[in-house]
Amino acid sequence: MTREEAWMTLIMLETDGRRWSLLNQDINHRISRPPGEFANS
Repeated sequence: MTREEAWMTLIMLETDGRRWSLLNQDINHRISRPPGEFANS
């Protein structure tokens, strides 16, 4: 693996990490809502 390939991999992983943390925040937000909201939707 060349240095450039290593950098590309790192950048891709970092981008994925951000995406996953955003997704986790979204899921946590949904889970932490009161149960009544689920019944309404």
